Amino acid sequence: MSDRSVKVAASALAIVLSLMGIEAIGFPEVAIAQQQTSEIDRAIDEGFRLFKEGSAESLRKAIGQFEKALELARSAKAQDKQSLLLLALGTLHNALGEKQKALDFYNQSLPLYRAVGDRSGEAGTLNNIGLVYDALGEKQKALDFYTQSLPLWRAVVNRSGEGTTLNNIGSVYAASGEKQKALDFYTQSLPLSRAVGDRSGEATTLNNIAVLLNKQPDVSIVFYKQSVNLYESLRKDIRKLPRETQEIYTSSVAGTYRRLADTLLTQERIREAQSILELLKVQELQGYGKDQEANASPIQLSLHPLESQTFQTFEKSIASKSLTLEFLNTIGQPLTQNRDRITQEMNAMPIAIGNPQALLKANPNALLIQNLVVGDKLWVLWTNASGNTKAIALKVTQKELTETVETFRKDIASPYSDLNQLKATSQKLYNWLLPPNFKPNSKTTPNPNSSSPSITSPDTSPSPPSTMEKTTSPNATRYRI
Repeated sequence: MSDRSVKVAASALAIVLSLMGIEAIGFPEVAIAQQQTSEIDRAIDEGFRLFKEGSAESLRKAIGQFEKALELARSAKAQDKQSLLLLALGTLHNALGEKQKALDFYNQSLPLYRAVGDRSGEAGTLNNIGLVYDALGEKQKALDFYTQSLPLWRAVVNRSGEGTTLNNIGSVYAASGEKQKALDFYTQSLPLSRAVGDRSGEATTLNNIAVLLNKQPDVSIVFYKQSVNLYESLRKDIRKLPRETQEIYTSSVAGTYRRLADTLLTQERIREAQSILELLKVQELQGYGKDQEANASPIQLSLHPLESQTFQTFEKSIASKSLTLEFLNTIGQPLTQNRDRITQEMNAMPIAIGNPQALLKANPNALLIQNLVVGDKLWVLWTNASGNTKAIALKVTQKELTETVETFRKDIASPYSDLNQLKATSQKLYNWLLPPNFKPNSKTTPNPNSSSPSITSPDTSPSPPSTMEKTTSPNATRYRI
């Protein structure tokens, strides 16, 4: 597991601790804060500090601190601290990709939480065991543990934990193709997240509903936009976290932005897609910039009036226990029927971020090239100073693109590299960005002020040779507690 992927996995809990306010998640800070005078407490405090750093090295050091504290807690027969430390060790090993070790620690923690009557800790541990089995592909086992945790969350009136586990159950059903069951659990989770002000949880569930609707792109765009707007609203809170954690949080939610941009591009809504492509970059610059005003307003994506109407209808119906995918399809029909109109109007709408003409104003002879990788597809967008844009989708996987770029970097930096190989690699990258038979400055490329920017089908462009295995990852987002 790479250091980068470790950070993404490990920092999920640190972010949840800071933003979501769920009780008794991996490291309950209230429990840690009590009487921090003993050697056990000092070791726990140091382990938690190392955990927050998020690197592979710091996680290993945190494990050492928690193991030291565990030995002391066992000597002192302090069951409450033993259960906490075992849960912490399970969480750390899970973050490092060591699933069996994580299960071993969680299974040791569970009876201790039960022995001391800590139902929140028991519920959180059951949820985490479910997550491990979920990641291992053992969906039925995952479902069993998630289901066991639900009545415990309800017994202690922990709506954040309940909403989190409901979302996780929905994700299992979604992965199994049972979309209606998934929707049932997502719509139970959503009001709970809202009731406790858990915007991150709300955004996650809206993203997951959008993923369910991937065959209904007009409707899924609405839910993706609402999810992104919630993530954007968290930007002020994110700035309070360490910079490394900010970067990792941005990476952790990037999938929602990418899927929205991909869906917009398939609908030929290029201007909005360009805005999404720039949004994460600007979010980073604004989030980390030293001179950024603390009270700067977050950027919010605009919804077409018909999109707003669709979401309002969903909101009014969410209390119903019989909300169905068919109903969502029905309320989305006006979007489908007016697709061309919506596309034209949204492409002509001024955008607050990523305006190609504004970016190219200083250099009218320049060409703006943007790209997006989603699954086994590489979108490439070209915009000239006049605002004319074309987009093309190529059959290139993230793995193939990454390996080709890494090979190019390695070869160009080495004085001993094979020149022919370097030329071949550079030509391959060039052909992806500027296919030989594609002319981005063509006079036939429309301007958004008169009509929609153009999309070129993947079949009309030269497909680069691909020998890489297609790699996919689940789109639904799950929580660790």
